[in-house]
Amino acid sequence: MAVAGTYNLMNALAAAATSWALGADPVIIRQGLQAYKPIHARMEILRLKNGAFLIDDTYNANPLSVREALTALRGLRGEHSGTVILGDMLELGDRAEELHEEIGGILAATGVENIFLKGVFSRITAAGARKKGIPAERIFFPSTDEEIIDHLLGSLGKGDWVLVKGSRAMRMEEIVKRIVETFGLKDERPRE
Repeated sequence: MAVAGTYNLMNALAAAATSWALGADPVIIRQGLQAYKPIHARMEILRLKNGAFLIDDTYNANPLSVREALTALRGLRGEHSGTVILGDMLELGDRAEELHEEIGGILAATGVENIFLKGVFSRITAAGARKKGIPAERIFFPSTDEEIIDHLLGSLGKGDWVLVKGSRAMRMEEIVKRIVETFGLKDERPRE
């Protein structure tokens, strides 16, 4: 399966086990798993023309999905540079600040070089990252998408990884669009 994230592997194993238990042919199960393509903007890995990788996970965001996306990024990037562009997780109610601070702490564990935060909870997310050791100079609060693009133009190289994620209302897909327009895709993106 050409997908990122341990949770996707667990889902695939559950589907395969259920299919096998219901009597499906193992060859058909394998073919189905090999043919799987991720849904647009859900951990969709895009290869840029400069050899970098862009993870478009902009469909939506909640604490669990952000945690899983960050864990996947940590595993995928290996020794290469990593950048996270994260918008707010919305509709969290009274726990919004607490959960954004927790995500900041998880960001620190990814070891990424650059963190761009957007939204009303961005400073709280940053505080969580700083508490876990991320230096303030690696955390950015862009006022425009162009600030992010300018930074990437000066830093994004072959083998590097960028993760873009946030709640739908944050319109993070616009950043993905700008990155793709700027760097180009090595392989054509599947149609939505």
